[in-house]
Amino acid sequence: MPNILFASNNISHWPMSVSSTLAGTFDPTRVPYSLKVGWLENFATPDFPESASTVTWIHFRNWFNSFEENEVPDLLRIFDASNNLLVRLFKYEVYGEFDLGLMLYNDGTGSGVKAGFALNKATMNSIDVKITITAGTLDADLYINGGLAGTKSFAANDGNYTNPTHFAIGSAFCNDSGSDFTYFSEFIVADGDTRNARMSLLRPTASGGETDWVGVATELADNDPTSGMTSIAANERETLDFTAYTGASNISSVVIATQSVAGVNAPQNIRHTVRLSTVNYDSAADIPVGITLQYDQTDFQLNPATSLPWVAGDLTGMEFGFISKA
Repeated sequence: MPNILFASNNISHWPMSVSSTLAGTFDPTRVPYSLKVGWLENFATPDFPESASTVTWIHFRNWFNSFEENEVPDLLRIFDASNNLLVRLFKYEVYGEFDLGLMLYNDGTGSGVKAGFALNKATMNSIDVKITITAGTLDADLYINGGLAGTKSFAANDGNYTNPTHFAIGSAFCNDSGSDFTYFSEFIVADGDTRNARMSLLRPTASGGETDWVGVATELADNDPTSGMTSIAANERETLDFTAYTGASNISSVVIATQSVAGVNAPQNIRHTVRLSTVNYDSAADIPVGITLQYDQTDFQLNPATSLPWVAGDLTGMEFGFISKA
């Protein structure tokens, strides 16, 4: 079972981004909106942990309605912790025809290839990039709708590149008239295969059984990173009711994601928690909270009450939350 390193369908994770509810650009049974990227725009993820292995997979869903030329050809740019550009997905032009290209870098030198088959215009596309980095090799594989569409390799790693820690999305497929945009949804980064992966985003609706924090629970779902809930003492716990889960019966992981910032004379750590049948199950280690807004997540791969893989019924009546730690 892959470890989830980053999971997002929330514009507050992508500073300055905007959402869209245009039909067809997202799956409303899974997520509340898509991220809309316009002419000359780029939006970057927060940093996420490196894969503990040599392999990182990045998955997202993409919808667009224009192949027109523009000055920002990149759909995706992937970087390591030293901000080295590892991989680009870009608009590839051949004799006036536009498609998707894959570019892999080694110490600043890129080698590219045109995708073996096309993206679907005005139809949802599922895109996965597999990146494999060792001390002596670099490899990238592009999958479109589950099929291998391109691969590039270097038999060296001259720049001492490391695993990805962030990426940026861009406006490769749009125009400058304001009528066509590029739309993204269901981002998942993992250390294992993400092909056919889907995300179901559950958002807070009300406070649950634990109510120590100050604030209104729904502000955690208002797409505004400046609002939320606060704690001024250690070991204060808040659990939350969430929107109903309506996805598949088999669930690979339950991921709790938060954004937090430490105030003056406030607790400096948090843990994430799952509440099942009035019992709280906290994440194993403290998460340090800095003085700037940060993204944190915990991947609960198993139901902590049963130590078994999750099934849909486990989520009925379950609460998610967090606890402040000194």
